[in-house]
Amino acid sequence: MSFSLKNTASENRLAGIWHMMTGFRLAYVGATISLALANVAKTSTFLLIAYFMEIPYGYIYAAIISTAIFMMILLNQAWWMAAVGIFIMIGGIVHLIRFIKKYPLASQDESHAE
Repeated sequence: MSFSLKNTASENRLAGIWHMMTGFRLAYVGATISLALANVAKTSTFLLIAYFMEIPYGYIYAAIISTAIFMMILLNQAWWMAAVGIFIMIGGIVHLIRFIKKYPLASQDESHAE
């Protein structure tokens, strides 16, 4: 089988990739399906953790992480996961500040008075 990259050149990038995958299309489809199943499994894990540990924001985080993984695979750009990490970290910092304001540490004198 003779393969020439000149035959794969196309104005449409998707069509060019499709032509380049000649002979490997089934393998790529299988890899894409396995990545989709892995994403579903990871999302299910996050949803189960959120359910059993009663974390209300866990459902939102699971949806956001699942979307980021999908976009990372689709667009082949890893910055989606970094953006999700920053988003979750900001949410965690906000929750920590609220917790500290709601339950301040007792002063040294108050803790020894008991």
